[in-house]
Amino acid sequence: MPVPDTYSRAEIDDMVHGIYRAHEMSLDDSYKRLDDVYYPINDSIDRLTARMDMLKEEIYMIQRQTAIQSEASIDTTSIDGYTRPSIDTSHASLRRRMVTIKLLEDKLDEINFCPDWMKEDFSQKLED
Repeated sequence: MPVPDTYSRAEIDDMVHGIYRAHEMSLDDSYKRLDDVYYPINDSIDRLTARMDMLKEEIYMIQRQTAIQSEASIDTTSIDGYTRPSIDTSHASLRRRMVTIKLLEDKLDEINFCPDWMKEDFSQKLED
């Protein structure tokens, strides 16, 4: 039966300190890698959030302008009561506004989708 190696208390303490140092260095390495990934993603999310807020304000402003202009067109009286106003011009301007609002809403949806996509990409990088 082989005799087990015996270590002195000082040797055991040195081994334990070596293990703790290696563990601490690996944690520092892991945190550095996480910071390299986290901060750029966080900056991107902050920029996207700011852009999303700006787009919401633009949508709100366009909706307010549309509401104000539609109220103004209802209140105006026609000089000639026998003629009907043409709906083609108002329809075209409303259609342009609808397209603008739709484009802004699509852009807002796209911006909302980006952080989710970036989070998935981040989690995949961590798994790799």
